[in-house]
Amino acid sequence: MRIHFPVIFFAALVASGTASSQPTYPPSCDARLAKAGIGRDTTTYRVRGATTKWCEGVLVRQEVGNVELKLQAFTVTTPAVEAPSLRRIDTLVVQWTAPPGMVIHILARQATNPLADYYQLDVEVPTPASGAGTWSWPTEVVKGARMWPVAVTDQRVGDQPPAISVQAVGHITTNGKPDSVYIPVRVGPRRSPGGATQRPGRLQIVMTAKERVRVRRPSLYRMAADGSTTPVAMASGCAAITGGAVGGDPVTIPLCMPAAATSGIYVVALGASGDAAMILTTGVRFYYGAPAP
Repeated sequence: MRIHFPVIFFAALVASGTASSQPTYPPSCDARLAKAGIGRDTTTYRVRGATTKWCEGVLVRQEVGNVELKLQAFTVTTPAVEAPSLRRIDTLVVQWTAPPGMVIHILARQATNPLADYYQLDVEVPTPASGAGTWSWPTEVVKGARMWPVAVTDQRVGDQPPAISVQAVGHITTNGKPDSVYIPVRVGPRRSPGGATQRPGRLQIVMTAKERVRVRRPSLYRMAADGSTTPVAMASGCAAITGGAVGGDPVTIPLCMPAAATSGIYVVALGASGDAAMILTTGVRFYYGAPAP
């Protein structure tokens, strides 16, 4: 078995949007899903927004891929919001750090709870000249669907709503060829003064598998412009890996970037095993924006 991570999925999603004969769909949208949502209720997946357009909504439950281990979220670790406060949140803020001008594709979806509806959001936003990007996410649809991003809900509070996983992908050039990397994002009810680096170096990846899985402590590498890599020691005090006890149970993998880490492309090498066989190690590439000194 092999681990698959969704840069390939992202490429297919963008292609489906741009290849559509309907110019009203933004490039980030899945045109097939948007067409299917025409004429349905207000929470259906469709084009939204005025100045910045995106696609968001709830879909009919469907089988999501056939991979053994799939990346669902890549975020900056943030304090959660207590459940009673959720109803008062009208807008969530997505923040990230990336090279100026890099267009970020934000993908949010609820795909892991088989008893809940399938939710998806797609939006592309350019990173400003400062390198600190933000996008305001209205909560009308997620409130209507009774879902919240996993980074927002307080897991300590009773019965939790279905969780929405959030990830982002940006375009780069490796050895003169177009490529993609993950961009860790911070999701919260208000803008953080420190941007996506409010808690410097504290990141987390969430992955799922259809069977019980055990993920080993990841290894970190810095990638050079020519594609070569150099080992990097993660900071001490990183939390333990949790989850994966049963099929579909999200596995949370904390990443603790060292204080001396500089901005650039990094690779996380992940290895895991399931009940049936070993899952091969693979690399998840991401851009890390180091906090200002």
